[in-house]
Amino acid sequence: MALRNQPYLPLYVDDFTSDEDLRNCSAESTGVYILLLCAMHKSKEYGTIFLKNKEKVTKDFLENISLKLARQMPFETSIIKRALIELLEEDVIQKSGNKISQKRMVKDNDISEKRSNAGKKGNLKRHHFSEEFAIAKTVADTGYVIGIENVNVNSIFKEYIQIRIDNNYSLNQKIVDRLVNELMELSTNEKEQIKIVSQAINGEWKNFYPPNKKEIKENKPKQKASEKTWD
Repeated sequence: MALRNQPYLPLYVDDFTSDEDLRNCSAESTGVYILLLCAMHKSKEYGTIFLKNKEKVTKDFLENISLKLARQMPFETSIIKRALIELLEEDVIQKSGNKISQKRMVKDNDISEKRSNAGKKGNLKRHHFSEEFAIAKTVADTGYVIGIENVNVNSIFKEYIQIRIDNNYSLNQKIVDRLVNELMELSTNEKEQIKIVSQAINGEWKNFYPPNKKEIKENKPKQKASEKTWD
């Protein structure tokens, strides 16, 4: 949640009461400052008060800002302007271009935004955790990298590789990559890919073929592992 959407102002009491710059300001300026923080908290650009072109009714920037703030504060424009001058002189607030800001608020908002973005990425990562875990497990179990993103296809492809490993048939990363490419060329449809790999497992085939290819002898007699040769 953005800081400005929160119903409270993150006011660091120790920092506020021990701020030497603020302590150099009058009680009047301190009172204006507290309400200024509230206005900055609700501002679209957190921690700042921005002066739009249409709000430039005079040539005096602080006069225009004070007129704007007077609509949000129970103070006269002259009191607000006098306070802003003192707060700026003591560097309690800062002026840049057409806006005034409070550097601590701007910094806190920047940190909040970064955490929020990191949280969104974390949620996305957790959303795909099961798929990532399955793929990582395939690599750990077989020792081969399988370049198939879909967890279902990856899982059954892992089974196919494991059968080859268990039966001591020739296998290396180059062969795995070739098999993946063959599978992707035959079909990009998840269900068909699963069917193709299942077909190879059930038929004890070395290579992949289109699903239900008539030329393949589905009733091919099975051989013992010690006598088995791949088509």
